[in-house]
Amino acid sequence: MTKEAAPKEKGEPRFIQIRLDIPADVLDSADKIFYEYGVTIPEAVRLMLIKTLGDKVPPFDIRATLKEVYGDRIPNRETFESFDAIERGEVFHAKDFEDLMRQLNI
Repeated sequence: MTKEAAPKEKGEPRFIQIRLDIPADVLDSADKIFYEYGVTIPEAVRLMLIKTLGDKVPPFDIRATLKEVYGDRIPNRETFESFDAIERGEVFHAKDFEDLMRQLNI
């Protein structure tokens, strides 16, 4: 989910706030690592995005990292789109199987 902050003066960059759902233990461990480099988590994310834009590729192997983190359960585009739809409140509700079939016209 993102939230846009308007520029204060003409010509200033506009900023977008993002919310990330990260397990606390992952965030704490990463924070300790970045602290050693004098970088906050938000700054580390900004640096990754800037590096990605400059190089036109992520600064790490996405496919290998997805495999490492998710194993054989790597989310695909359709899964991520479903997550986004849920966050927007575009969910499908059925009280039971028969109700689902009726709503799907099956």
